[in-house]
Amino acid sequence: MSKNKKLIIKPKPIIDQNNFQKRYCILERYNFDSLESSEELFYEVPLGIELAEFSDCDNYLIAIIFEAMTEKRDIIVEGSVSKQLLINIREYIECWVKWLPDSLSIINIKAKDIRINKTINENCICAYSGGVDASFSVWKSYKNQERFDTYTIKSCAFIHGMDIYLDDQKSFDKAFATAQQTLAELNIDLIPIKTNFRQLMKANWEYNHACAMISSLSVLKKNLGICILGSSEPYDQLVIPWGSNPITDHLLSSDDFKVVHDGAAYNRIEKSEYILDWEKGVRNLRVCWEGNHQGANCGLCEKCLRTKLIFTALKSNFMPDFYSNLKLARNIKTININSVAQIGEWKSVLRYAELNKSLDAKVIKQIKRKMRKPIDKVIFPVNSRSRLLLKWILHKK
Repeated sequence: MSKNKKLIIKPKPIIDQNNFQKRYCILERYNFDSLESSEELFYEVPLGIELAEFSDCDNYLIAIIFEAMTEKRDIIVEGSVSKQLLINIREYIECWVKWLPDSLSIINIKAKDIRINKTINENCICAYSGGVDASFSVWKSYKNQERFDTYTIKSCAFIHGMDIYLDDQKSFDKAFATAQQTLAELNIDLIPIKTNFRQLMKANWEYNHACAMISSLSVLKKNLGICILGSSEPYDQLVIPWGSNPITDHLLSSDDFKVVHDGAAYNRIEKSEYILDWEKGVRNLRVCWEGNHQGANCGLCEKCLRTKLIFTALKSNFMPDFYSNLKLARNIKTININSVAQIGEWKSVLRYAELNKSLDAKVIKQIKRKMRKPIDKVIFPVNSRSRLLLKWILHKK
């Protein structure tokens, strides 16, 4: 265990306040035995819902693992940790360091108490904010609930503080009410969880978002011991490294909380097609996270446009509720398609639309234009010697 840089987890007793119960810990960073910072990480859940014991630090450990790897800090847990989680998270750390050796480091973990062989509650929970991935998992569970080879989702949780800012209660209440109404049709209850995880954690969100969801949901593990995590990309188009993936998600499981990566056999178009017979689920989809109308679909961002294209290509009888009236060919001009994941999604839409002749020719033409690489990246590919040489020449000038 390094004596130079440490991150200490100090669990605190659960407290009741304003109709909520707060489960929290203090995170202390030490450099050469000198206290650098002390911060509170919390999760708030309505009163009346049984939470994990306050001394159980599994979810706190999951929450800070990327911070520790990024800052090269060993972790000391002044509470209990599941033995299975310690075994799994060692593999998790080694995998992520293999993927990102320049930004992450192997770290050690020491816990005051180690729990062994606790029983898992078989009830399933799914993170749900109205998106396609979670809607697919919920609808698949509902349609196949009589089968023995599927998980049946009993409850869902909407986490406030992820894509809706913690101080924006109005937008969260609006989105929560819509999601609650959607799930009520399937007799699935929706639990609000509030956390300052994203405010606190500085690690790259693209890598850290699975830890955010799993750490939040696991506070409910006494009654909901299986976590269904809707997949992001399909098996044949995996984006690695990416925070939620079928390789490492299950490595955040413990003795009493099992993480299941669900739906990677389907791409986004196939998931959307699968839920077409769930009218309320489609109409109430909420896919937007970057628009100015948090809690609703802005109708203009990349993800809103992509979703509208998908349901147009599928010739759906009903559409998600968009804030603005989309004019596809014109609006596609305004967006940026940057990440590897986004490029893969748009290519899938384009292939489906051309194969099925299900989008207007002008729209397809505009997508192809948008998908073209800028001329500078064609001549000077990213990370190529020619591009590095060009940067050096421009810098010298």
